Amino acid sequence: MGNVKFIRFNNRLKGVIGRFWSQHKTPILICFCLFMLGLATGVFIVGRYSANVRINNIVDNNLVQMLRGNRGMFGLFFNQMLWISVTCCILIFFNFKPIMCVFTCIPLIIFGYIAGYNIAIISILFGFSGFISMFFFTLVFDLIIFALLSILCGVAIKRSIIIKKYGGHYFHRNCGFNLKKFYMHMFLAVSCVVFVKSLVMPALRMVIIIN
Repeated sequence: MGNVKFIRFNNRLKGVIGRFWSQHKTPILICFCLFMLGLATGVFIVGRYSANVRINNIVDNNLVQMLRGNRGMFGLFFNQMLWISVTCCILIFFNFKPIMCVFTCIPLIIFGYIAGYNIAIISILFGFSGFISMFFFTLVFDLIIFALLSILCGVAIKRSIIIKKYGGHYFHRNCGFNLKKFYMHMFLAVSCVVFVKSLVMPALRMVIIIN
């Protein structure tokens, strides 16, 4: 009996995920490409000026202060949450018209740029161990945060396009889920990842110093 319930639940979950992906895959993939563009740009710019790279060149003030030992877990968390909150507001509320979707993609490019810029600088300053440490202590979490933000942005973009074509009543009847709850759950999920990242990030300084 338990196996039957699990199979039914698993099939329903696959169906929900499949429908969601088929409806929103295009804007989500566009967001992914924009993030990768920002990431590649950050790495390329640091690579061009690698001979003059210093720790002061890191554009993420959180990371700089953490490496200097001036910022602990709570300082990292609240500073990152400020940026995340602003980004989520832009992704949700700037998508009231399809033409505004262009502006909502800018934070994703900046997010990718900062991630690529930081990991390139740490790799140059601290070598392969710096790259591995940066990957496991920050980049993995950045990728998860980006994936969640891309889903949120993809839904917001799709919403604006459908409302523009068919009107708000059509969207609310056919979207298949409560949009306010979805946004709230996505924001909470991002907040949890940021919290875990803030717990783990101080270990990056310890690993780099030891090596």
